Amino acid sequence: MTRHHELQLRFLRRTADGFADSDSSKDDVLCITRIAENSYRLIYTERSGDGAHVDIMTLTNQTLLAYLYRMFWLLGLDEDPFESVQLFVPGYPTFLIKATNMKANVPNMLDIIINNCWNWPIAGTDRGETGRFSSHRLTQ
Repeated sequence: MTRHHELQLRFLRRTADGFADSDSSKDDVLCITRIAENSYRLIYTERSGDGAHVDIMTLTNQTLLAYLYRMFWLLGLDEDPFESVQLFVPGYPTFLIKATNMKANVPNMLDIIINNCWNWPIAGTDRGETGRFSSHRLTQ
């Protein structure tokens, strides 16, 4: 069976002094895993004072795109936003974007994530110490 690394978005909370909280146990986390062609499992973990609340969804390419668009759009509208969002996308360097910059960058983030979903890199052991290889193709 082909294995794929998960795609992860971490939503970093803002501290009282206005900076990103360095305690990652307080982050909300969205994990996206490819489970089959045109099928993805999303696990969203929301952390609050009441503990963790977990929602699990199975989406297609089309419903995943709609979900991500709405999520990024809502983050741009939030009156009490997260400080930033950190993205771990297989085949790409990890990157961090401030919540205040979300709205202007929704098309770019969707492009990276959806391109990854259409051409998800395969996790393998063909590259010595890294233990990974990629079948990732860039599409226009």
